[in-house]
Amino acid sequence: MRARSRSIWTTVAASFASLLCFAASASAQGQGGVTFTSFGSDIEVRSDGSFDVAEEITGSFEEPRHGLFRFIPVAYERPDGSTHRIRLRVDSVRRDGERAPFESYRSGAYQVIKIGEPDATFAGDFRYDLAYHVENALLFRDLEDELYWNVTGDAWDAPLPSVRATVKVAGAAAGDLRNECFPSSGSSCELTLVKDGIRMSATGPMTVSVRFPKNLAHEPGTQARLAWWLSDNWDLFFPIVPLFAFLVLFHRWRHHGEDPKGKRPIVAEYEPPAGLRPAELGTLVSARVQRAFAATVVDLAVRGFLTIEQKDKDYALTLKRPDGDLKPHERAFLDLLFEGRTEVGLSGSDAATAKARRALEDALYRHMADDGYYVKNPRTERFAHAVIGILVLAVGILLGAQAAAITGRPIAMISLITTGGFFLLFAPFMPKKTEKGAIVADRGLGLKEYLSVAEKYRSRWQEEQGIFEKLLPYAIVFGVADKWASALAEKQTASPAWYAGPAGSAWDASSFGNSMDSFISSLNAASAPASSGGSGGGGSSGGGFGGGGGGSW
Repeated sequence: MRARSRSIWTTVAASFASLLCFAASASAQGQGGVTFTSFGSDIEVRSDGSFDVAEEITGSFEEPRHGLFRFIPVAYERPDGSTHRIRLRVDSVRRDGERAPFESYRSGAYQVIKIGEPDATFAGDFRYDLAYHVENALLFRDLEDELYWNVTGDAWDAPLPSVRATVKVAGAAAGDLRNECFPSSGSSCELTLVKDGIRMSATGPMTVSVRFPKNLAHEPGTQARLAWWLSDNWDLFFPIVPLFAFLVLFHRWRHHGEDPKGKRPIVAEYEPPAGLRPAELGTLVSARVQRAFAATVVDLAVRGFLTIEQKDKDYALTLKRPDGDLKPHERAFLDLLFEGRTEVGLSGSDAATAKARRALEDALYRHMADDGYYVKNPRTERFAHAVIGILVLAVGILLGAQAAAITGRPIAMISLITTGGFFLLFAPFMPKKTEKGAIVADRGLGLKEYLSVAEKYRSRWQEEQGIFEKLLPYAIVFGVADKWASALAEKQTASPAWYAGPAGSAWDASSFGNSMDSFISSLNAASAPASSGGSGGGGSSGGGFGGGGGGSW
């Protein structure tokens, strides 16, 4: 029966479960409610160097169980520390002569055969017949070749009181075979010649060694070994993936993300670029809109469209005039913020406030691209690369865990996670300004320089009236409002007409800078969207390949 596919998490869970089973002691009589009566194995070596194994397992379930599981090592450590892997393909599984449902999958160094269904159990006697094909598990020596096979392994839920193994080699008579049997401690082994083969029997787990003349079984050639190596070590090629991704992303950034040079070096600018509101300039300089909401509210207040009143730890916005010299995105912002009201409080999350903020941010990104400052919408560019990065990270974690369970190496997981990380790393740098946008952005950086160290340029603002309020929204969008307020503390001795502090408090420009920080935090909180509700070995009683064990589930 063809093995059914397994989900990733089932594979990981089964891997853990099988590891627990591997450590089970064979002396645990009747563990798991199963008793074994016999174990038989018929092995036929083919001329192509592979061999077929037919196992017959009989016993009884003392309590309802789903079925048996069998695990066989397929990866072995050589004396030099390297790993030798054999190929094992399950051809059929039968219970009491009828086809039985099963799953065959890799779990670390083991091939696991899990027989039965989760929603079906039975008790009583059973006979299971397993047939599987093995490649790359013969030992090719100078004078003769050898099958060295651990027939049973010793990690079983219950003892195996009767074990037999029959070995036949294509093209060889019984007299051509030289054999040895390695039973478990305290057991004996009986040898019997059968037609064209040898039968060995023991009262417990055993390993068999059968040597036969050269050229009866052909040693795998270079092409076959290369194919096996590639199949076993495919994950070693995964480091190419992040390297290729980095080169592609770097090339894309150089040609589609790196900004033109603008007007470097940056020099102090004393006036904002004509025609750009604070939120627009902030979006252009950083390709971000974190402070756009607060800067727009203060800018509208400075221009007389609304007032800000601090009441203890709360703030209230009052609409003064809804019309005037407003850009389309500002008009839409006011409409959404007040929704026909004249006053809005910021004491908690407000759906209208959050909606107004989202609309403002979307409009800023969109029209900065439409007006020729960005090649494409910055948010769209970042989002596309970030989504790819997150998807690759998810694939890396999920499929990488499965690959690690199969190969025993986390290379695929690390490579895919690194690839996803590169996409996330490049995402913020992918929005590209036009030449026009780069020039204006550099002027914005010059204005930020001026606002950050305003005391240095005292002669520029000392005699100018209204300079504090005029540039305050720009200081907010650049994150330097406290520095701007402190520098102009001596000049700005009166509270702005659009701002009212707590009752009984005296005006102080330096304290006002801190008040602005508190106000910005309140705006961000009010407009934030509400959140929606141990290992074991395949027992080797003499070495070689094969081994493992089994039990019930």
